[in-house]
Amino acid sequence: MLRIPEFDFYFEQQITNISQFMKQFLNLFGCIIVMCLTTNFTALSQPVSQTFNSSGTYTIPTGYSANVTIEVIGGGGGGGAYSSNGGGGGGGGGYASVTILLTEGSYPVTVGAAGSPGSSGGTSSFTSLAVANGGSAGSSGSVSGGGAGGSGGSGTTGTTTHSGGNGASGGNFFGTYGGGGGGGAGSTGNGSSTTSGFGAGGNSPGESGGNGGYFIFGGTAPVNGASPGGGGGGAATPSSSIGAFGGNGVVIVTVNTVLPVTLVKFEATSHNANVLLEWATASEVNNQGFFVEVSEDGIHYTEVDFVPGKGWSNQLVAYTYTHKDALKHKGQLYYRLHQVDFDGANDYSDVITVHLNKRELPLSLYPNPSNGDFNVYIPLSIESAHIIIYDINGKGVYNTQLKQGVNEVWFEATPGVYNALVTTDFETSYYRIVLE
Repeated sequence: MLRIPEFDFYFEQQITNISQFMKQFLNLFGCIIVMCLTTNFTALSQPVSQTFNSSGTYTIPTGYSANVTIEVIGGGGGGGAYSSNGGGGGGGGGYASVTILLTEGSYPVTVGAAGSPGSSGGTSSFTSLAVANGGSAGSSGSVSGGGAGGSGGSGTTGTTTHSGGNGASGGNFFGTYGGGGGGGAGSTGNGSSTTSGFGAGGNSPGESGGNGGYFIFGGTAPVNGASPGGGGGGAATPSSSIGAFGGNGVVIVTVNTVLPVTLVKFEATSHNANVLLEWATASEVNNQGFFVEVSEDGIHYTEVDFVPGKGWSNQLVAYTYTHKDALKHKGQLYYRLHQVDFDGANDYSDVITVHLNKRELPLSLYPNPSNGDFNVYIPLSIESAHIIIYDINGKGVYNTQLKQGVNEVWFEATPGVYNALVTTDFETSYYRIVLE
C-alpha cells in the first residue's frame, strides 16, 4: 500500500485533536450529568423561623404548609428638634400578631424604617395579615414652650394588637430637656409612655425609647430609640439641636408546626353497601401514610384501615379506599384521615360526612310458583343474606347462605305453600312461596 509521510503526519495530528476534543466533551458532559443528578435529588428545605430587620420575602417551600406566628412592630418616631425650647420625644412603634396556617408560596414582608429626626416611624407588615404603624415624631420646641411628644403607633391588623408608648414633651428653657422617647409595644401589652427626659421602657419584643438631650452640665445629645420600635429622644441644646432617630421596626415569623402533606381533596360517597373514600395530595414530604377513621357521632373515632403514602412527591397523588360493610353502622357516618410521617409527626384532616339510606330488603324469588327449582336475587346493596324455608308445620326444609346477585335454589319437597325467612345484618323479612 502506498503511504505518503506528509499525509500520515496530518492524519495522526487530526486523530490526536479529535481525541483531545472528545475527552473535553466527555468531561464537560459528565459534569452536566452530575449537575443534573445533584439538582434532581436535592432534598426539599423545610419552612424555618425568621426575623426580618429589613423588608423582604418569606417563603414556604414547595411541598409544605406551616402553622406560624407572625409578629410585627412599627418603627419608632424620631425626636423633635431644639428651637428655644426642648423638642418632644418620638412615639414608640405599635405591635400586631397573628397565628395562621401558611401554604407554599412567597409572602411580602415590609419592615418599618426608623423615624429620622422630626419624622414618624414606618409601618411594618406581613402581607395584610399583620400590620403595625410606626410612632409619630416629636414636635420641635418653640419660643412658647417645649415641643409635644409624639404619640405611639397602633397595631391595626392582627388577632393581638397593642400601641406604642407616647413620647414626652420637651422642657422649657432654663434647665430644660428634650422629651424622652416612648417605648415600643410588645406581645403582652402597650409600650410605656414617659413625661420626662428619660426614655420609656418597651414591652418585649418592643424596645425602650431613647433619653432626651439635656441643656445643663454642658449639654448632652439626645439618644436614639432602641430597635425594634423605641421612640427617639428630643433635642435640648443649641449645640445638639437635632432630635434623635427612632428604632427600626421588625417582623418576626416563628414556625410552630410543619405540615408536609398538602391535602387538596377528601370526599365520601355511599356506593351500594359500601362507602367510597377519595382523597388527593398536592405534595408529600416524609409521608408514611393515612389511618382511615370512622365515627357514628363525630366524637369517638375508630381506625378502619391504613393506606400507605407516597412518601415524597411534589405532584398530585390520588388515593381511594372502600369501607366495606358500612351499612352495619346507623344513619350518618363521619370520616377523617390521620396522617403520619416516618418520624412520628402526625396531623388530622377535616371531617367529612356521608348519610346511609337503608332500604327495605328488595328480595326477588322467581319463578313463583315453581317445582322447587327457583332463583333468589340479592341486590348489590346487600353484602350477604341467609335464607331458611319452612313447611306449614314450621319444619325447616332448606337452609343456606345467599350472596349478592342471582342465587339458584333447589330443594325437593311436597307441593304446597312454604314460608321463606331471609335475614341480613340489619333486617329480617318473611316471604310466601308455592311449590307445584
